[in-house]
Amino acid sequence: MASMRTGSSNGIVGQKRRASSPPHPVDNSFLRPTTLLFPRPIERESIWPRYGEYRLLFNRQRPRSPVPQTEKKIAQVLDGLKLRLSNLPVAEQDGVFYTSIKSAIKVVRLDQVADENLRVQQAVNTACLAVKCLLDRNSRSPDSDDQHNRLEDVRQVLSAVVRAILDTKEKLEASGLRDLLDLAKRVEDTFPASAARFKWCSTQLRKFVTSKYKKPAQISVDDQNKLVSIVAETRDWRNLNDYTASRFREVMAFVMDILDGSYEDWEPREDSRLAELVGIMIVRVGAFRESHIQRSRQLEIHGWAYKMSGSSFTPTLDLVSAPPHKPTLVYAKANKGFCSMADVDEGFEQMSKAQAQTNFEFLTLTAYTFLASTTLTQNQVFLPIHQLKRFNESLQGLQELDINRDPNATLKSYQALEKVLYLMRVVMHRRPEYQGCSTSTVDTLLALFPASKRPTFKYPSTANSMSGSSDESDED
Repeated sequence: MASMRTGSSNGIVGQKRRASSPPHPVDNSFLRPTTLLFPRPIERESIWPRYGEYRLLFNRQRPRSPVPQTEKKIAQVLDGLKLRLSNLPVAEQDGVFYTSIKSAIKVVRLDQVADENLRVQQAVNTACLAVKCLLDRNSRSPDSDDQHNRLEDVRQVLSAVVRAILDTKEKLEASGLRDLLDLAKRVEDTFPASAARFKWCSTQLRKFVTSKYKKPAQISVDDQNKLVSIVAETRDWRNLNDYTASRFREVMAFVMDILDGSYEDWEPREDSRLAELVGIMIVRVGAFRESHIQRSRQLEIHGWAYKMSGSSFTPTLDLVSAPPHKPTLVYAKANKGFCSMADVDEGFEQMSKAQAQTNFEFLTLTAYTFLASTTLTQNQVFLPIHQLKRFNESLQGLQELDINRDPNATLKSYQALEKVLYLMRVVMHRRPEYQGCSTSTVDTLLALFPASKRPTFKYPSTANSMSGSSDESDED
């Protein structure tokens, strides 16, 4: 029939052609290819920092508490719990699942409970027992129908109990809440197919516990020891062959837990070890391929540096070795460098826009991106020496925005400034003429660090070491 649809060129009629995987990245050899297909197109991220995004990260607030439940939603929760209770096998009557569901039902309407604190604490304790029983049974007989039913019992109980915890006005036992949080995480790990259904419970409970309760001294010691171990591990991360996405998520979870929490005898946001770990994670996250998950991951990790105090900064980059290490140690984004004079003009336009914002941190981030693009440029003809001198003049503007006068200076400011010096050394090594016209700029940048935390800088082609000043008199 003339009206019949014709098949595609492969002769298959009525079947959509399978979408092909995106091409493997070629900008950096260590980027891991992926075959994930996304439901909507993902625009290629610009290499240049955006001021609006910077302000969003800088002003980022702690997520709001969950929206109060409507009466209709409360009724649905109650009906669901009562249904789980009625469907329990006879053998489970008066057992831990029966008791936990009954306790959860009692705290769904906290405004109608006389002994609010006592009831919620009982619900927490019985929920812990139910989760422990679930995990114990799973170790003996996984994947049984009864086990799946008990998993749903636990999910509904946790959802109701966590909501009650968030709504309670009095303090609960911190140890019980931490036990429940650990058990909720174990459920996610034990039942990965159902992990997303438990994510809300563990996330909200973690935020509540870390914001409301100070961790005791022993937990502080344990977390600091773990921090030291993780920092040592991540120092050896050079490309995606050195770590997996799952390990990266584990480290992220650890950092989030520390940053959102409070300790009796430790202030993590002023700890130089955590500052170093945050700096490493900011660089390493750039190695993953672009995706919606990656976008969320980047926002979270870059936001850490704005939570950290500027006093946590300690020089960690090698500004002495000759020749300098590769740029990928501090820059891992997919970037081909400047491929034309138009690209260079765009770079200077970005620098001008950053200067117009009169913001030290944003100008430093833009300068860091400009230098990274310079080091990755294959044809250095696009960057004659007068263009590099022009860039140095832009850097001198940082002196007028002296970060030392800002009482709210964050870790991000100093880490970005240290990266600028690192990449300047890389350019000097490749373009010796750049060194001769950059000494005063280096002096200016080093002077922006607090005297006690000023990095030691050595020019790549000389043995002259600097720690804030130089005997050389070359001007920009």
